[in-house]
Amino acid sequence: MNFNRIENLTFWGEDRHFCIRAAALGISMYVDTHLPAYHIYRDSDLEGAMEFLDRTDMGEGSKVASHPKLTLSMVMKNESERYLRKVLEEIRDYIDEAVIIDDGSTDNSAEVSLEVLKGIPVRIIRNDISKFSNEIELRKMQWTETVKSNPDWILNLDADEVFENRFKEEVRQLISDQEVDVYCFRLYDFWNETHYREDAANLPQCCGLSFHLHSNPSRYKCL
Repeated sequence: MNFNRIENLTFWGEDRHFCIRAAALGISMYVDTHLPAYHIYRDSDLEGAMEFLDRTDMGEGSKVASHPKLTLSMVMKNESERYLRKVLEEIRDYIDEAVIIDDGSTDNSAEVSLEVLKGIPVRIIRNDISKFSNEIELRKMQWTETVKSNPDWILNLDADEVFENRFKEEVRQLISDQEVDVYCFRLYDFWNETHYREDAANLPQCCGLSFHLHSNPSRYKCL
């Protein structure tokens, strides 16, 4: 008899039964969301397993990507005369594609983005009227449009944010670690190119961490 807490009782159907049985037996269950599920109920279902792998391009002889696809996700508005060009020039060497929400710009921010990222797949979604007054809806839009490209990793970046130099050298190693889903980075507000303030009155944002880089978007839902 086992009186331990049983998680995930809100699930329905076979998922609920699996969770209950695993909890009762003391077995930890994990789901690999890199691939769609193939359910095996009986021995006869094994015959379709290889066909399933072939359909999902994971069968024998399938090609494996040389590295995980890193997608820039950005919201911008009237950034062409600020830091947009510098930010994009620094990240273009390691991103594979970009999804940018142009939230009602009246300048040439979109044209600057296409110019700097020439040679890289870029999709710009233009809002004729800015949605920043309802940032929840704006961020939902950003998420929805970004995951349409089926990225392996998403780099969330504002048009005035830059990483320290060593990020460029280490980012590929970071996103190749299959044991990690999220990376957070300390965020500083700079006064100019070389100076920032850090004291009791002006601490780095988010208690020192900023949520920037995450993987496997199919695991998450924008609420």
